[in-house]
Amino acid sequence: MLSLAGHTQLPYPPDQTVVDGWWLGSQADTTTVQLVAARRETVERQLALLRQVGLAPDVLTASAWGLASWVGHVGRSGELPDPVFLVHVDVEQTDLVFISRGQPLFSRVLSAGANDWQQAFEALTRLLQEIQRSFASIRQEWPDLPVRTVILAGCGPLQQWRSIFEEHLGTSVLVQDAWQIPGGVSGEGVSASPAVAWGVAMAADTSVVNLLPSDVQRARSQQHRLRTLIQTGWLWVIAGWLGVGLLAVQTHRRARDVTRLSGVLHELAVSAEPVVRQEQNVRLVEQLLASRRETAVMLAELFKTVPADVHLAQLTLDRARGGVVLRGTAPTMQQVLGFLGQLQKSPVWNRVELRSSNRRRMQATSQTEFEFVLQPRR
Repeated sequence: MLSLAGHTQLPYPPDQTVVDGWWLGSQADTTTVQLVAARRETVERQLALLRQVGLAPDVLTASAWGLASWVGHVGRSGELPDPVFLVHVDVEQTDLVFISRGQPLFSRVLSAGANDWQQAFEALTRLLQEIQRSFASIRQEWPDLPVRTVILAGCGPLQQWRSIFEEHLGTSVLVQDAWQIPGGVSGEGVSASPAVAWGVAMAADTSVVNLLPSDVQRARSQQHRLRTLIQTGWLWVIAGWLGVGLLAVQTHRRARDVTRLSGVLHELAVSAEPVVRQEQNVRLVEQLLASRRETAVMLAELFKTVPADVHLAQLTLDRARGGVVLRGTAPTMQQVLGFLGQLQKSPVWNRVELRSSNRRRMQATSQTEFEFVLQPRR
């Protein structure tokens, strides 16, 4: 679905983008998926740098996921109110991330960092305008998730900016040390905030989106399978050296256990058949009791529609189709078709079809036997 419908939300052609999605939740018949995309040129540039040093990554994720992981670990002791809006100022860029329950729901990357915002007060004003624009987008997309905490982290004179942020944003701002790494490891002395790298390192591979191109992922998967096959082959060789006879005995014992287990499962299946049928009958009775008022209205409408010259012989419920099977007789086929047309006009039935008809002669007269299938409206 992301491949088919996701690219319609992007300003780039499909062959120039890398797309991944993140499941956010389901309600009724609707599933909400977060679309995460990057330009393939940007991804390939990062992969080229890694290949130069002999690295082949299994996961390539966005900085927002590393920052969300970092906030989740650092914020445990501070008991930060959720949701959180993080302003992470790095040397060359600034990440704006809206985080709820440890999951980034919204993120933007501004191509300006700590040095750019310190040049003049007007530059810092532009940063505040971008934050307020992000707040507006969040209120539009998630009206039920108001921003409860604003965290200012990264590089620059953050303590000096705190009062300016609180004045323009109208909310309290928490300055968080982006070099604070649990476990006693210090990140001081590096030229950029280590929050992103530390957060990605602590996050599980399955908890972040993967922006590796599909062809790269397939190649990595094939390499893993090949490595597994090679390791498995060596294990078989070693097992053969240790003793094929012992392996045969173990295989025989396992086969015998599997045979016994299959027999037990077969006996359980045979014993469970009456219980399953009884459960189906109980569910059918429960459905009839739950909809007895609708069933009474349906039957009343049916009997009211029956012409005087049409005789009903049998009325049964079709559990497989969830409908009603009606059998009866009429003097002529024309009267059967007239009865069919009246039923099709009734608002009670969603669909009425003639399953079979048979002309039957009886002494001095003849009768037309018919069978209708009626599908009630739900």
